[in-house]
Amino acid sequence: MPKGKKYTKEEDLFIRQHYSTMSAKAIAYKLGRTVQAIYVFAKRNGIEKVKGKGLFWNKIEWTDDDICFLKTNYMEKTNSQLAYELGKKVTVVRMKLYELGLKKFTMDPWRKEEIELIVKNYRKKGDVELAQMLTVRFPRKVWTKKQVNKKRRIMGLYRSGEQIHKIMCKNAAPGGPSRTIENNSSSLSMHDSWVAGLLAWRNREMANYLVANAPELIEAKRAELKLRREIKTQNNGKK
Repeated sequence: MPKGKKYTKEEDLFIRQHYSTMSAKAIAYKLGRTVQAIYVFAKRNGIEKVKGKGLFWNKIEWTDDDICFLKTNYMEKTNSQLAYELGKKVTVVRMKLYELGLKKFTMDPWRKEEIELIVKNYRKKGDVELAQMLTVRFPRKVWTKKQVNKKRRIMGLYRSGEQIHKIMCKNAAPGGPSRTIENNSSSLSMHDSWVAGLLAWRNREMANYLVANAPELIEAKRAELKLRREIKTQNNGKK
């Protein structure tokens, strides 16, 4: 038995019954212990997972309460929040939502006139320019470079090397959309999404949550980054 807080008979039984079908993180969350403590307990008591089988082979336990929680909260909470409160992995929660048909949004299909704009202009304009044109002409939403790029590739609309070169030269010329680093560098502009990405590294859902719900945290991080940059600039100037 591991040192420290003793395990109750119920906890002991729970770990033995579920260690092969639940992640250590999920068990730790359920019992209010650390993941390392669960690993140590299992090792000292000879409890092993099914060898040669991964997490997705072992059936994930979904109780009626878990499913009810998903149905009640999936619209208001991010998948990361749902996973944390259920003690499961984000991918597991995402798969269960898909299985239950619980969709937070439906795909917004492209309209004929929007597709025609891309087909007509993609050879002479970059994806950023096309996104700006779409936003101005069809302001039903703010279009992004990523959306244009993905749609263009799906339609098989690829530019030749010569076309790409002409677009780059035009954009880099005085008055072009890429004329200055200041207008295009996230690290210099420090917009909210970029700062949130640093706070929630490689966790897009959490970053989006911070942008929408924690502006004061983002502003504090932005101030820290500016201070560090100023200190580095002054130190470099003294050398």
